[in-house]
Amino acid sequence: MQERWAKTVPCRDLAGRIRSATVAITDKAEVAVSMPPGGSGFWTPSEFRQFIETAIAAQMEASHRRGGER
Repeated sequence: MQERWAKTVPCRDLAGRIRSATVAITDKAEVAVSMPPGGSGFWTPSEFRQFIETAIAAQMEASHRRGGER
């Protein structure tokens, strides 16, 4: 069993409250994104960069766990 990989990224919900989205890798080495209640997360352009960087890190780790599969 692989070590759990999950990172949270701050965002805001529909009401503008500070929440977080979670980017994780499943047991099947797939990338999953869990959004705050309500199903939407909102970021400024600069905040969104952090989300993208986290998603890319998850993609790279999931690929590694799949033996280099793209």
